[in-house]
Amino acid sequence: MRNVKRHHSSVQTFCMVAVFAVFAILSVLLTLMGARVYKQVTQSMQANNALRSSLSYVANKIHSCGESETVYLDQQDGQPVLTIRETWDGQDYLTRIFFYQGTLREYASVDQGQEGFSWDSGDSIARLQAFSLEQEGDLLTMTATAENGRTLSLTIGWNGGEGTV
Repeated sequence: MRNVKRHHSSVQTFCMVAVFAVFAILSVLLTLMGARVYKQVTQSMQANNALRSSLSYVANKIHSCGESETVYLDQQDGQPVLTIRETWDGQDYLTRIFFYQGTLREYASVDQGQEGFSWDSGDSIARLQAFSLEQEGDLLTMTATAENGRTLSLTIGWNGGEGTV
């Protein structure tokens, strides 16, 4: 009789431990899956934020230009560079927006012509996979590609055909 009770007791203990082990394993798997989903959502949000903020930043920079400022699309070493020329107290200042090594950058300086420009200078605006600027008549089209491969384009009216916005 005692052997039957011991056998019954050990079977109950085994079942309880097995249920607890299954619960623990499923809890760990659920936590790992949730962490992976959270990481993917966070990366996607960061890429979309970089994508939208880069286009919005450049568009707002162009729209904020007054009558004393000239905006034009320039070429440096065969790459497009958006240039904003502004004159203060007889001195010309340039703000250049360009894409270099996975980063959209902005560089402001006193106008020194081509010699004053360096690709690795300037402040980082956003990390992107690609960014392009194209002018067709009175339209400037900006296309940005996020690090996750998603692409967005924005077209802005380009007044006058002389490169002024």
